[in-house]
Amino acid sequence: MQTLKSLDSNYVTIKERQKFLIKHYERLKEIKETDSKTQISRTISQKKHKPYFEIGRNVEIKKTNKILLDKLASINKRNTKILEPQSHCNKILKSLNLALRKQEAQRIINENEQIVKRITSQKPRILKKIFDRDFEKHEKYKENLSKIRLLKYKKLCESISPLSYRKGKSMTPTVASNTTSSEKNQYINPNFFQRGNFFNEEMHGSVEDDSSYEDDFDVEINK
Repeated sequence: MQTLKSLDSNYVTIKERQKFLIKHYERLKEIKETDSKTQISRTISQKKHKPYFEIGRNVEIKKTNKILLDKLASINKRNTKILEPQSHCNKILKSLNLALRKQEAQRIINENEQIVKRITSQKPRILKKIFDRDFEKHEKYKENLSKIRLLKYKKLCESISPLSYRKGKSMTPTVASNTTSSEKNQYINPNFFQRGNFFNEEMHGSVEDDSSYEDDFDVEINK
């Protein structure tokens, strides 16, 4: 009995599923048919209304073009000036202290002019003539001193004995060993130190007193 009940229940469920599937397939067919119909109707309606859309679009474009044309005409009627690039030189500095700056600049210019006048009006303190006179005096002193030195060289050369004479005879005499120092100095030849004294005078520059020569040169320059 149980097996029969189970079989009956299975059969019933299968039948119900079959009915449900049949209904489902029928519904799908209806949906497909309706979708195809709506798509065809939409394309037909779009083709019908397309010229009306184009007409409306053209009307809007004409309106916008007209507005732009009116604006351009109004701009053309205006009295516009041609703008030229301005140079930087034409610009003037504008400030609140412009008057004070001008006064300060003028004051500086006046001070500079006064300084230039002072410099040009002063006489030179250093004269070239004085330096030229001093140079001429120096040259004459130099020439006279060179003459004096040549004369002294000549006298010295005349006073010195020749070498052949000095080979045989010594300038310092022989002194006995029992003599004192004071006695030895009496026998020393004074000409032995003459050459050394002359060169010492040359090294220290004290040949003669040049005051007499300065007086002579001043007289010649004043002439």
